[in-house]
Amino acid sequence: MQKLFNHKIYSIMKKRYYALTILFFLCNHLSAQDIIIKKSKEEIKAKVFEINPTEVKYFKYENLEGPVYIIPKLDISMIIFENGMKEIISNDYESKPASKHKKLFSSIVVVASVLIVAGTLLPLSLYDN
Repeated sequence: MQKLFNHKIYSIMKKRYYALTILFFLCNHLSAQDIIIKKSKEEIKAKVFEINPTEVKYFKYENLEGPVYIIPKLDISMIIFENGMKEIISNDYESKPASKHKKLFSSIVVVASVLIVAGTLLPLSLYDN
């Protein structure tokens, strides 16, 4: 009788072990996705394919074999990757004023183009006399 009782307990524990193992893998699989959080607080479950300076390319998680979607980085505040790593998207490069070097370079370009034009017109004015 004791042997039969132990066997039933073992059988029940074995079924629970298998059920918990399957549940663990299902839950782990469901959370293995990237989440794109837009500035409007909308969350997109996705698999991020590529991040470049202006946009993010991704597959929708419901259709990983489907089309590649593209969203501008301006619309994104953060991406949470499947491993838990978070990447906060900052768009500071657009709000910064032009640096002094860029202003200086544009001034040099203007002066150089004036000199080139004047240099080509100056010899022509010498031939007129």
